[in-house]
Amino acid sequence: MSQLTLNRDFSRFLDQDEEFPHRVEVYIGKKKVVCSGMLLAQQSSVLEQKIKEEDGVLMLDEMTEIGLDCHKYDCLRLLYGAPMSLNSESIETVLKFSSIYKVEDMFTKALKWIKQMLTVRNFHHYFIVHKHLDPPYFKRFEILLVDFIQKNADQCCGELNEMFDSGQSIDPECSMAVLKNSPNNGGMLLTKYTSNNKHIPLILENCHDLNFLKLFPNQADFSKFLGVLTQQHESMETMKAAIALQQKYFADYANQVDEPVAEKASSSKDVQDSRSESKSTSSKARSSSNKNKKEKSTDCDSALIPLL
Repeated sequence: MSQLTLNRDFSRFLDQDEEFPHRVEVYIGKKKVVCSGMLLAQQSSVLEQKIKEEDGVLMLDEMTEIGLDCHKYDCLRLLYGAPMSLNSESIETVLKFSSIYKVEDMFTKALKWIKQMLTVRNFHHYFIVHKHLDPPYFKRFEILLVDFIQKNADQCCGELNEMFDSGQSIDPECSMAVLKNSPNNGGMLLTKYTSNNKHIPLILENCHDLNFLKLFPNQADFSKFLGVLTQQHESMETMKAAIALQQKYFADYANQVDEPVAEKASSSKDVQDSRSESKSTSSKARSSSNKNKKEKSTDCDSALIPLL
């Protein structure tokens, strides 16, 4: 990662009536790091406010349970303008630090690194990471993840299916984000997910955003899903939802079957209309041709010189 861009203006520190702590003690675990208060404040308005409130002592309590102390120290070095090489071990600390203390340039560079490193194998992990960020950084990260899922929906669904089969825990919201893109084998994933009773409320909450006809192109697979849904959660609400889903699914299925027939009929009508139009045009052409011949004949007759 390159050095941060210093965007804030120092002029506010000129001729201040109140005493600003220019020497700040930052505690990372048991380690004390002496820093410049003005430099920290220049990079983060949040840190500036904390420096004033805590009289020049920063405990970084918000980062206590996050990452290793060495990575937090690297974040301070980055605020001082030092370069830092990001990796899979430090990236979460950098993301959290930059979102909590609103270090815009640090977060932008971290997000750029993730965009380059994001794969089908790690997208689920970073989906969980992004949920713990402060807004609006959470939303910016989410846009990146959703875009990746949309472009790789089938592969992401396959990865989640493998995770489920191996007994790994799958984030519910990540699953819904994948299923909303109607990937291949999405119905298989949804059926597996429905087998866990605790996931039923989330599925019912998001069912209107799912295209069940694409998730279950085979009617038997859809019926199996409904069976799992109603067996796992035998409530009146679930039964009503299952009936509504069933009605919509088969209505959509019927419409899908009728469309090719309608298109074929429309195509046949177009052909007939085209033939009729062709016949009409041909008839008009013959009539016009005969008329022209007659006119030419008359013209020739009038041009003849009478014989003496």
